[in-house]
Amino acid sequence: MNRFYYLIIIIFIVTTNIFSQIDLDSQNVETNKTLSRLKLSGGYFIGKYSEVGEDFPFLNFNFRATQLNKISNQFDVGLALEAGVNFTGGLFPLYAKAGPEIKVIDNIIVGANLGYLGIFIYPIPFYGLNAFYLFEISKNIFIELESGFHSSFTEKNAPIVYINFGISVN
Repeated sequence: MNRFYYLIIIIFIVTTNIFSQIDLDSQNVETNKTLSRLKLSGGYFIGKYSEVGEDFPFLNFNFRATQLNKISNQFDVGLALEAGVNFTGGLFPLYAKAGPEIKVIDNIIVGANLGYLGIFIYPIPFYGLNAFYLFEISKNIFIELESGFHSSFTEKNAPIVYINFGISVN
């Protein structure tokens, strides 16, 4: 069963990457000039996270496809699609979210999103806001700091506030 679950995770992330490339290609945006990236990060959330409990550390692996231009230092607006998995408290729920994002200045990005957590088992719809700071180490590698909150449409818990720090590859 564990191998099957990991296979589903890999297929989900790869297909998200393929579909996002098709979308970007249809809009004549070169993918190597966007801020689309693969990220591995660790963080901490505050709030009640389903069966995990409250106030817990997590590890996150995701792919974020975006229309934002990497080269531009100016104000920019685009759409983003993110799919990934959180490893926390012995659970590893898959999630997907999409929404608009704004590149405010240089590498500061603010976004809003709608998504689903626990996609293949017990999908929970959620919404949220987040902000990113990307510190460019090299042409395609960034150190990324992200913070935000997510709240469920169906659960009656307070929003989950989180912060994470990781490395992302363009």
